[in-house]
Amino acid sequence: MPGVWQRHPRYTVLVGLVLIVTFYFLIPYAPEHQLSVHVMSDNDLSSRVERATRIYDKLLTNRQGLIKKFGPTPDDIAV
Repeated sequence: MPGVWQRHPRYTVLVGLVLIVTFYFLIPYAPEHQLSVHVMSDNDLSSRVERATRIYDKLLTNRQGLIKKFGPTPDDIAV
């Protein structure tokens, strides 16, 4: 009994290519942001404030990058 790949080789190749391309785009090659696990072993106030400051500074840096990429520009803002 001949298989589908023998009766319809073009469609089999097409389905194979579609599957390969789909998996290529679904599996990230190099993740942009890696998850980091913070172990909170020191819970005193100064270390918590310092950790929150680092997180906030990173957020501001990322936000500036988004503003550069997507706007708005100073000309877009009406005062």
